[in-house]
Amino acid sequence: MTESDTVRRKPSVLMVYYTFTQQALKVAEAMAGELRQRGCDVTLAKIEFTDERWVERFSRFPFKRPLREVLGMFVPQMRGATGEIVIPEEARRDDYDLVCIGSPTWFFRPSIPIRSYLASEEAGRVFDGKPFAIYVVARRYWSLNMKGVRKLAKKQGGEYVDNIHFVYAGRQIRSFLALFGYFTYGENRETYAGIKIPALTPRVEAAFLDPGRREEGERTRSLARMSPPIQAVIEMAERIPALGVKLSPAVDRRELAAALGARPYELEFLSDRGECKEAVLWLGPLRTAPCRASRVDLPVTLAVEPGSEPIPVGPAGGYLYEPDPAAIRAG
Repeated sequence: MTESDTVRRKPSVLMVYYTFTQQALKVAEAMAGELRQRGCDVTLAKIEFTDERWVERFSRFPFKRPLREVLGMFVPQMRGATGEIVIPEEARRDDYDLVCIGSPTWFFRPSIPIRSYLASEEAGRVFDGKPFAIYVVARRYWSLNMKGVRKLAKKQGGEYVDNIHFVYAGRQIRSFLALFGYFTYGENRETYAGIKIPALTPRVEAAFLDPGRREEGERTRSLARMSPPIQAVIEMAERIPALGVKLSPAVDRRELAAALGARPYELEFLSDRGECKEAVLWLGPLRTAPCRASRVDLPVTLAVEPGSEPIPVGPAGGYLYEPDPAAIRAG
């Protein structure tokens, strides 16, 4: 490998995680999208929990009997049990520049699958001499989980860098009800057992959203496959009056119209120096026209109104004038 090859190589990041409720996966996908935008080569690797002692318990979600299923893991968690897991090939390699561990919280501590992975020989090869970071998802108490993961990864030779945590909104009672409502229904609801649950979407007057648009390392233009998907964005718009959403410049306008239905919206295409860079969906009072084309390198914007008369078409002349790509997409 030449020196120039080394300079051009993207920093490689492994995001190894376990998830049952898919919440740790959502965080992993959001972080991976941000790292890729910053020029990193990101690999996601999910640990599979296959131990026959508990595999039936974790074979379905949501839980049929959440309290019974969750409390059944209390004793093995408290004694620091490990179990059988499947480690994907991506989580066995030792050629990453950074390893990020996604750790769900089970009774204040790292989950059995993550603990089992970090105690494995495969993890020893991955972490030896490598910097690592941690993200923890929890109902409320996250620090023991983070400290446990840090201790295990350092024992394998890793060099600790940083951590971040994500917890449920609300204090003790309401966060508990929000978690068990999610365990029961497989989705976040406004109430559980007749008690109002704190909203996950902040109550603000305006917001700008940049959804992740990569699926298994490949960029997608599908509104249903971005993270969060278009339906979640529409639900968010119910709580946030003025909302802007960054979309792919190749967005399928028919898919967008079908998803939004009768809701008024503006779709703006932005170009920079002759290249259509992105599209933005404007909702609520931020909408000023049905569609718009704008240039970011010049103070130029063009509102596009739906026309009733067909555009005249004639034979080719002496010159061909190609409009700005944002205007072409907006038209």
